[in-house]
Amino acid sequence: HVASRSEPRLASEDEALALERALKQRGSQDLLERAITARLERTRDPAKVLKALMDLLDASAVFGEVDPGLAERAERVADRAAKDLEGASAQAPVWRSLIDVYERLGKKDKSLAVLELLESRSESDADRADRSLEIARRKLQLPEQRAQGLERLWAVVRRDAAHEAGELL
Repeated sequence: HVASRSEPRLASEDEALALERALKQRGSQDLLERAITARLERTRDPAKVLKALMDLLDASAVFGEVDPGLAERAERVADRAAKDLEGASAQAPVWRSLIDVYERLGKKDKSLAVLELLESRSESDADRADRSLEIARRKLQLPEQRAQGLERLWAVVRRDAAHEAGELL
């Protein structure tokens, strides 16, 4: 097969991505998935792992649904990336990629847990308020967590109102 023969010869990540683009344009679904899987297996950088994982999920989705076996493996890879990120000083876009992967997999509880971790690590009141508001919004979408979402939303509103009152005085 083309992908297995060309993998060792790819001199750079740019060449691997160019191969993936060409396979996608040709509609070579199986080869595209294999090429993305090879990229996923070659990298240990959590940001690149999450990017490859999202690319693989997008490429593998049939009518918007991801194969259950792939979804299970993807969740394990995402969990491992999450552990790697917790020990590192990763920037917000990498965490956002993790949230996107969990959302794509339908793991709303895990994406909320990541948001709550980010909220606890926020360095500014504005970042903390933004994250708290996003958590509230997401909880409001989940029937079993609507009450918590409303409580969080009111806490954000009260905190914002107290902050504005303090600025006026």
